[in-house]
Amino acid sequence: MEVFTTPTPWYSELYALIKVFLALLAGGAIGWEREKVGKEAGIRTFGFICAGACAYSVLSSLYSSDSSSRIVANVVVGIGFLAGGVIFRSDNTARSAKGLTTASSLWVTATIGIMIGFELYILAIGVTALTLVALHVPSSKIWSRFSKKKFGL
Repeated sequence: MEVFTTPTPWYSELYALIKVFLALLAGGAIGWEREKVGKEAGIRTFGFICAGACAYSVLSSLYSSDSSSRIVANVVVGIGFLAGGVIFRSDNTARSAKGLTTASSLWVTATIGIMIGFELYILAIGVTALTLVALHVPSSKIWSRFSKKKFGL
């Protein structure tokens, strides 16, 4: 493995650390929203998932550009496993699954980390903002008034 024979310059590592920190902040923002409404996963969980996905992306781009897609695919599988842990059923009825929104938010958060790792900053900011809006809108007073009038929900 000649990949690790040449040391990485310190400034490349510092730049990678800044990316991971940004991912931690983005994930933490989504986790804050989940924690605020009392959900299973919160700031630390979302922050760690986003930062971890970013770190794997950075490592794949620094050391082996031909395996980036495989590493990203494995991150997605791993996050699917973790997200599955927050989904549970309270009884045997079809509508009893709980935690689906938190699980899907974890999955999107990992994607945001991957975007930051691959330097897709505008896309990462946009997806973070859209995720926060999507999580907030259904619980807002405006949405509840609109849905009752329009859809009878």
